This record gives sequence, structure tokens and C-alpha cells, in this order.
Amino acid sequence: SAAEIPSTFTVDGKAVVFSAYRQEPARDAQFPLALFTQLYSVPVTSGWVAQVLPGPALDATFDSKGEKLIFHDIKGYESEWRKHHTSSVTRDIWVYEFKSGKYRQLTTFKGEDRNPVFAANDDTFYYLSEQNGSFNVFKSSLSDPSKTEAITHLTNHPIRFLTRSTNDTLCFSFDGELYTLAPGNDPHRVPITISADGRGGIDKFVRVN
Repeated sequence: SAAEIPSTFTVDGKAVVFSAYRQEPARDAQFPLALFTQLYSVPVTSGWVAQVLPGPALDATFDSKGEKLIFHDIKGYESEWRKHHTSSVTRDIWVYEFKSGKYRQLTTFKGEDRNPVFAANDDTFYYLSEQNGSFNVFKSSLSDPSKTEAITHLTNHPIRFLTRSTNDTLCFSFDGELYTLAPGNDPHRVPITISADGRGGIDKFVRVN
């Protein structure tokens, strides 16, 4: 009876990975808070739930071999929709390596870094950051996370909900619209037509920026 938010499929497509507040580590007992979820997996055919990581790992996605998991953290309460936020609880990008059982922090920007996805080479990763004023897509790598590069330079509104296809085409939302971004190209708006039969008006849309 709690919020359970899906992040991704496992590499073999047999399970869904999701965040939920189910069984926190005993060391957190003095500060129980449903904000600090754990990461779990469950078979797509339903069945037993297994814990993947004991702490918060939001927007988690795997590399192509399922050996690493990249995600952003959460350190304290702050609205995920707030813009231009800088404090001690801004989100950072991390990677977890299953073989070694070790975590590594990849970003240290004083503002928000979030929603990472691996590139096809399993070293490069893309993520959203406010380093250039508004949430835009940035690129970095596991081999040299100190180097970052802005891939988009959109203004006035933040980019949200970053995903990647197997050929490294990115997809995201911006100003209430969907966009794709192929390697080396500019963002391309995806035209969407909403059909109606005339019995009800489609005259209002709610945008979350």
C-alpha cells in the first residue's frame, strides 16, 4: 500500500525494476521516511519481489550487459519540479557495479543532476542538469566523469524525462512537447495529433514545467 515507481526493465526483459519504501536498512530506523526508497525487481509475469539496492536509486537504468546501474540519488526533501535549486540536498548521478558491490559518485555540480542513461558503448552517459541555466541534456563518461558537455541548449523551460534508444537516439519532453535527438543533430519535435469524434472538446492541456 505504497507508491511503487518503475524505473526500467532488466537487460533480459524478464523483470521490472522499481523504487518503493518497503524494507529500509536497520541503520535508518532513527529517521524513517518514505522519501528514502529502496530499489526492487519483480518478474514481468508476477512473483516474488527481490531487493536490488537498499537505498534510494531513482531513474535507475542498466548498461547493456547488466553489470552496472546508473541512477540519481536523493538526500532530503525538495520538490522534483523546483527549478534553479542549489542546496546540500540537490541530486547527483551515481553508478553501482554489481561485481564489486561498490558505488561511485559521478557528478558534483552544486545544482541538480538527474535522470541518467547509458550510451550504447556503456561508458558514455547522458543526463539532465541545470549547469547552463535550465535543465538540458549533458554528456559525460565513467572513464572521465570530470568532463561534461552540453548536448542541448534550450531555454525558458526545462527538459524532462530523458530516455535512450539502442542506436543512441535520445527522447525527452520540453515545453509540453516530445522531442527526439539523434547523435550529431538538433532536437526534433515529434508531431502528435489528438483525434476526437466531436462529442467532447479537447481545449485544455495541463503542462508540468
